Amino acid sequence: MTPPRRVRPGAGPARPWPDSVVERRRAAQRGAGTVLIAGVMVVVAMVAVVAIAVGGYDTAQRATSGAADLVALSGAAGYRNGGDACADAREAAKANAVELTACAVAGDALDFAVSVTVRRHGELLLGMPVDVTATSVAGHLQPSR
Repeated sequence: MTPPRRVRPGAGPARPWPDSVVERRRAAQRGAGTVLIAGVMVVVAMVAVVAIAVGGYDTAQRATSGAADLVALSGAAGYRNGGDACADAREAAKANAVELTACAVAGDALDFAVSVTVRRHGELLLGMPVDVTATSVAGHLQPSR
């Protein structure tokens, strides 16, 4: 026959006294899993926010680099056709929503290169401002002999 369980005074039969050390520890740790899961969720949310911000910056960098390539090619095409390379590059920069910060032409009418640097102003996550800069060169200069 099993011995009767001891019951706390006033608790009724539903809340018996802990009979063992394991039961006492289990009662002391009640709710710890909820706190642990909440902490893990906060860490996961922070990692997601950082990943979104890094991804946004990478996307802005790639877009600015592509715009710099287009601006440099536009300047080179204008120079090849007898125009002002930097003026054509400035127009292409405006059309691509970037700011032309530097433009240089090296070489002559047959063998030349156009170098441009552009900057794009933008916003990342939650309106954080970011300035992305890219440099590109179009054309080819033969090495001097």
